[in-house]
Amino acid sequence: MRSVTLLRHTVRFGAVGALLLGISYRLGAPIPIHAHMAFGSITLIALWLLAGKTLRRDPVLAVTVALTSLIIPALGLSQMSGSWSGISWLAELAHPLAALAGVALAEGLAKRLLPA
Repeated sequence: MRSVTLLRHTVRFGAVGALLLGISYRLGAPIPIHAHMAFGSITLIALWLLAGKTLRRDPVLAVTVALTSLIIPALGLSQMSGSWSGISWLAELAHPLAALAGVALAEGLAKRLLPA
């Protein structure tokens, strides 16, 4: 159960770090985007590990988390490609919202694994 708690906190702190770095980057601070991506990657790996631990108890939720976690970096990378011409604000909004949904799903996974 310690591993679940560690993964839960890794998702929380990694997401907060990624969010703060992403906001700072969008506001023009001289922050390398790779720092934001590193925090996001750590968060996703912890999310996948939690989903793997939950797979036997709640396979539907685990697969939902796995699919959601694939959308998050895809939205982030699409912002960099410029493929959203004219509606880039949509990608800038969808990316953090999908990430926050991933954090909420991680909390649900952890609840399934931790005793009440």
